[in-house]
Amino acid sequence: MSEGQGRAEMTVTACLRAISVRLQAASAMATAALACAEEGSEHHATRIALDLEEPVQEANALLQAACLIQRLREEGEAAAAPD
Repeated sequence: MSEGQGRAEMTVTACLRAISVRLQAASAMATAALACAEEGSEHHATRIALDLEEPVQEANALLQAACLIQRLREEGEAAAAPD
């Protein structure tokens, strides 16, 4: 593995780690919202659920970044391959 590939893989790994953190936070919020709804406080549950938007959008952006990094790495490898 070349140095550039190592950096790309570490970057993809960092993106995936950050996605995991954000989705864990979103899962905790969703669980709290569900608990409120099941206890009859749907208004409070909805307010909690609205907070899901930020970590979910961040996770999506990180996923797109990881995919782009991987795609660029593969394109770089293909361009470097002898014909």
